Amino acid sequence: MAQYVNHDQKFGATEAIYYPGIAKGVALTIRHFVVNMWFHLMKALRIKARPGAITIQYPDQRRVLPAALRIRHRIKLNEDGRLRCTACMLCETACPDNCIYIVPMESPEEVPEEKMPAIFEIDLARCCFCGMCVEACPMDAIHMDTGIAEMASDSRENLVLDLESLLKPGPIVCTGPAFRGKEILELLPHLKDVRAMEHQTQPEGSIYRVGKTNR
Repeated sequence: MAQYVNHDQKFGATEAIYYPGIAKGVALTIRHFVVNMWFHLMKALRIKARPGAITIQYPDQRRVLPAALRIRHRIKLNEDGRLRCTACMLCETACPDNCIYIVPMESPEEVPEEKMPAIFEIDLARCCFCGMCVEACPMDAIHMDTGIAEMASDSRENLVLDLESLLKPGPIVCTGPAFRGKEILELLPHLKDVRAMEHQTQPEGSIYRVGKTNR
């Protein structure tokens, strides 16, 4: 929700020297530390209480992503293996960031749909993950439910997803000299046991271990 900021607000002498604000921030940090340590102690003593805050040891641990989280895109297929996308251009039109690029072509005669995409690209460097492309698609062809959060790379070109990478989604990887010739699981070994989140119903906030710690 947007919040109005009054730029004409005048600060007093105590706000101008910043030290009271710093003291408030330190006090808040100490309060959270003491409260969480108290709940951790109660858990250690087997006293029933709400859990204290914890730090997730990524990548050995990963938080279970909410099922409704909008994340890495994918294109779905029909049951007979045909593309669901009919290159209607609605997702490209609805995209507020203009990060979707589609070039349509005529479908083969044996395919009932009139058109199919010859090129379908999504530029993740420009995408704001609003999900409007998913909502606009009349064929339910594009989804953002892969559960893949690894979308960092050393090259902008790697962030442009083509049709092949949308049909078989995977983490974005680096392609610089230090990464050439290495397999994806060698670069990101913690992804070995990560699976897509489609249709899973997990309690938000729970944590699961991946990689060697999951065996």
